[in-house]
Amino acid sequence: MNKIILKKETLSNFRQVNVEVNYNDGTTEISSRNGVGKSSLDAAWKWLLCGYTDTANPKNHELYDSTKELNENTPITRVKADVEVNGIAYTLEKTAEAKFVKKRGETTYEKASSDNYVYYIDNIKTSVSDFNAWIERNICPVDMLPYCLDGGFFANEAEEEPKKARKVLEGIVGEIKDSELNGYKWTADKTGL
Repeated sequence: MNKIILKKETLSNFRQVNVEVNYNDGTTEISSRNGVGKSSLDAAWKWLLCGYTDTANPKNHELYDSTKELNENTPITRVKADVEVNGIAYTLEKTAEAKFVKKRGETTYEKASSDNYVYYIDNIKTSVSDFNAWIERNICPVDMLPYCLDGGFFANEAEEEPKKARKVLEGIVGEIKDSELNGYKWTADKTGL
């Protein structure tokens, strides 16, 4: 299993937040008054890796400044993270540009159904498939990311469907022996993993 350390996270125009946070190798405590962007750091990390700001509800929620109406001049949203995987440094980055199309025969624009996304690995533009392949090689299978990124999401899944939760864990870390479950008993009646 790879050791992944988030070293730095930079948000530019993400939910109207512009911030750079350096994380230390131990525990980094982030505290501040409401409305300054603490939750945005978590949402940005999730969006960067799996494309969703909310893993339990797989949609892009509020990538842009929600206090202003989106238009063709909306600034590009950018999330950048410096990570270390098994002692090797990488930089991951993703941008979103609100896409607008001109209405036929008119001079006004309307919001397109999708935005323009651009992915970077070590400051080199890459395709979404290459970005996802990097995640598969270095972090975990892409379909397992929501479980890795959101402990509450995984806990709910484990309670509702323990067999599925065990398969998810095995998909991330490999085969799990019953003896490795440290006191949890695997039963079909949902009493444990």
